[in-house]
Parts: sequence; C-alpha cells; structure tokens
Amino acid sequence: MYINYHCHTARCGHADVCGDEEYVRRAVDNGFSILGFSDHTPWPYRTAGYAPRGTRMDVAELEGYVRSIRSLQETWGHVIRLYVGLECEYYPDYLPWLRRTVQEQGLDFLILGNHWPLTDETGARGFAGATEPEAVTQYGALTVRGMQTELFRYLAHPDIVFCSYPSFDAACEQASLSICRAAKALDLPLEYNLYGVDKMERGIVRGIGYPLEAFWQIAAAEGCTAIVGLDAHRLTQFDRPTRFDEAKTYLRGLGMRVLDALPGLDAFPKP
Repeated sequence: MYINYHCHTARCGHADVCGDEEYVRRAVDNGFSILGFSDHTPWPYRTAGYAPRGTRMDVAELEGYVRSIRSLQETWGHVIRLYVGLECEYYPDYLPWLRRTVQEQGLDFLILGNHWPLTDETGARGFAGATEPEAVTQYGALTVRGMQTELFRYLAHPDIVFCSYPSFDAACEQASLSICRAAKALDLPLEYNLYGVDKMERGIVRGIGYPLEAFWQIAAAEGCTAIVGLDAHRLTQFDRPTRFDEAKTYLRGLGMRVLDALPGLDAFPKP
C-alpha cells in the first residue's frame, strides 16, 4: 500500500481540470491507503486588486475545498484514509491569518512549500527560478524560519531552489546544511518529491534540478527523516506507484529513515 500527503486540485489553476473524487478514485485504483489533499493555500493579500491566476485558489474557495474533501472522507473512508490540508509558503505577515484558518476550517495538516520570498505580491522571482547565490542563501534562511514556526508537518521539495541553478556551489551546500540541521533539530521530515523526478525525466528543468543527490547526501549525513510525496498535479502521477518503492530504496540506501505515514494527524498541533 502507498501513501501520499501532497495532492493538488483544479482550484490551483495549474493542475488537471477534474473533480476531487477523481484523484481519490485514481489513488484507490493504484493501491494507495492514505491520500492527503494539500492544495496551494490562498492568502488574504493586502495589495489592492492582486489576484494571482494559475497559482492558487482564492480565499473564497477555501471553505468549499475543505467541505469537498470532508464529504469524500464520508464516502470513501471505508477504503482509504483521506486528510485535508494546505501547502503554504513562509509568509510571516499572513501567519496570524493562517493560524486562525487552521482552527476555523479544522484542517488536518499543513506542509511547508517555500516557493517565493515572503510574498508573491511583489513580482519577485520564485525560488524555482533561482540562478544567483543570494537567492539560494535567502531560500535557506527563510525556509528555516518557516520550519521553526512549528506549524508544518513536513518540508515539501526542500531542494526546489536548485531547479534552475547551474551548479552545486558553496551557497547550495550551506543552504542545504542549514535546512537539514534545522529539520533534524525540529524532527521535521523532508520530502523526496516525485514531481521533481518527473520534471527531471522529461528534461524540463533548466539547472541541476531536484531531487538533487548532493542535497540528499547531506540530509542523510545530518540524520534527517524522509517522506516520499507525489506533489500530484496530474491524475497520471498515481499510475506509477512503484516509484515510491524506488525512492524509498534509494533513501534507505543512504541510511535515512523513511516514514510510512505521518504520525498524529488526528490531532493537529496547537500553534
């Protein structure tokens, strides 16, 4: 049986245009026992008129998203365990809103996926497009600060900053060390991201890419714990579940502990 806590929906604007139940059905058909929905979080942007398209749902869609997954829990709970959460950036100005939302919506979990520095309102380049050492250093520092909020169950694609980066240099090594040492200290799992594997296989990354072996060697040396995630944006991503086995074999070969499930999801940690 397979598990995945990283699944997006059509609401984010860059995933398959299909119903939430289609993801559940595809997961069941491919032997998954746990599916966590963690669509890109909406943010209550303060910038007048700012409404990102193709990036994340709107705040007004959040309640319907949660209601949809809760309904699917009732329908499919005898077959698969379903959870509802969000994938969030570290946006300190909006953390009070996020903490309230967790409680008001009764979310099961959050994962940290640090895509932009502090907010995406300013037109700043996303970390997946980083090509300069300063951006890598900033990613490392902000990601550690996000981890230290203790709001998140794990760090998604911790090495996404290398997607467009030309080579593994001193800035990359230092950022990797900072993230991995924080993860170890906080007992926060790091996600080996299979969507990144897809991108590497299709040759659509511009840099050294992710998951990056140099990062995971550091993670193993620092004693970090890993979890494998689909980062599903397409139904077809569920159709090759043996990639989980391959990833686990690779990570365990490095000497890493790999989680088979996230513990304690039935009681969200109080922020």
